[in-house]
Amino acid sequence: MSTVAEIEAVIPKLSRQELEEFRRWFEDYVEGHLELHDKVVVALEQSKREIAAGGFSTRFTIGAGADGLPLIRADRGVITSQQVKELETLAP
Repeated sequence: MSTVAEIEAVIPKLSRQELEEFRRWFEDYVEGHLELHDKVVVALEQSKREIAAGGFSTRFTIGAGADGLPLIRADRGVITSQQVKELETLAP
């Protein structure tokens, strides 16, 4: 028996109060999932438009600093080679 068939078999056995509780829960559940889906679709469409218009950038670029050492420029700042070395010391 499939899950849907099991649910269909149980629903007629619910009391009126249980059925109302289930309906409220199910409506909230479906609304939440559809709302999330809609937000994702809107974000994806916006991203597609930005990419098509050339209005996007990479999250980081790698270059050389004034000292000639590697420099990673991120969207929200710079990661220096010294910071990379410090991070490497933390790695197991």
